This record gives sequence, structure tokens and C-alpha cells, in this order.
Amino acid sequence: PDADEFDDLDADGFELVGGPGVYNSDAIGFGPWDLYAASAWGTGKSQQNAAEVRALLKRKPRAVVVIVSSRKSLSAQLAADIGAVSYDRIRGNLDAKKHPITVWQVDSLARIGPDVAPDLVIIDELSQLTAHAWQNSNGGGNKAAAGVSSLRALVERADRIIVSDN
Repeated sequence: PDADEFDDLDADGFELVGGPGVYNSDAIGFGPWDLYAASAWGTGKSQQNAAEVRALLKRKPRAVVVIVSSRKSLSAQLAADIGAVSYDRIRGNLDAKKHPITVWQVDSLARIGPDVAPDLVIIDELSQLTAHAWQNSNGGGNKAAAGVSSLRALVERADRIIVSDN
């Protein structure tokens, strides 16, 4: 449905107000469907993603959530905001029972094995992530380019995905 004056989102006391057409709660609504949100920097996509994780955890406390970000600073902030474990604090491959909510850089996604089937995968700033992955792909040995293949497999196993970009 088209956005209207009732389409500001309110989740866990955090209100996202982006103006008509930025966030359409009729279309987002914390439902089980996949979501692609595109809007400018600073319009609340990261806060919306954190609210989606909190809503999922209320419904399913041991949900497995994998967040992929292209920026280390955003990864650290997301980890702090939702209590996720950053990939750089995990030794070896991901044990989703031990660390059900994690934040990753694309370069390290190969450490998430095929036995991990996330309830939710959030891909933040997809265009930056893919630009990073392909900028040096001609030289071979590019962990980020290999990470895109790992990301594809992860998305295929996920129950739900959210992609946000600007």
C-alpha cells in the first residue's frame, strides 16, 4: 500500500519518523516477509533493523540472527545496540547456539558454516558491501569476493532477510 499520514513506525518506544513514503508501516509491520528498505543516510534504517531484531527475539528468544555490514563502526554500534557478538570476538567458525546474534563483515562470512540456518539475515548497505567485494576481485584471493558467495548461501538458508541501503 501507499504511504499515508499513519505510516510512522513505533517499535519498543522508538519512533521512526521519516515523512510520508520513507517508511511504510503497512508494508513493514514486523511481519515474516523479506524487506528491502532504501533511503538516505541518517533516516533510521539501522534503528529499524535493531527494532526488527528485538521484535523477533520477543517472539523467539533463541532466534539466530546474522547481520552483515560493510562498515566496522556500524558493526560495532549494531552489536552494542542489540547485544550481538561481533565476528572479531568469535574464534573459529560460528557456533550459533553459543552466539545466536552476530554481526559480520563480508570478508569473514566463510566462518559461518552450512549448518547455520538463520531466522533472520540483515544485510546493511548492500551497495557498499558489493563494491568492496569487487574492487580487488581481479587479483584473486579476495576474501570479500569469496564472502559474497558465502552470503548468497546464507541468504538461501535464512527464514527471512532484510536488506537496507541508501
